[in-house]
Amino acid sequence: MIERFDAVIVGIGFGGTIAACRLAQKGMSVLALERGRRWGREDLPDERLTRRFLLMKEGADKLGCAERFRKLPLAVNFGKNWRYDSSDPFNEKRSETFANEWGIEQGTCVHCGNCDIGCPVGARNALDLNYIPQL
Repeated sequence: MIERFDAVIVGIGFGGTIAACRLAQKGMSVLALERGRRWGREDLPDERLTRRFLLMKEGADKLGCAERFRKLPLAVNFGKNWRYDSSDPFNEKRSETFANEWGIEQGTCVHCGNCDIGCPVGARNALDLNYIPQL
């Protein structure tokens, strides 16, 4: 049986697609893809490439895949002042706070490595900081 759909939901490379599908199933409004494209995606700044990034690049070079290795836009806010050579660079106090487009307080990345389990400074442009305030 073919069902009629009122919306098409397309993932844009960071969290929230599943949540958007669930909202649509409940009959709630789902945000347009064009709005999603502007939600704070940026590349890791060249002047603060992480040790993990450099190790992955070295591995790609050694495997002969250097031409395929590149930075990808991340749904993360990077501050202007963070440096590896700072004293205690991964300390949450190094995060720069700001209010995002919807007035929600966020921070900038301190490269603590907790992106997948929950950013302690709110640097990830996650569902609760960007999608939900627009509903």
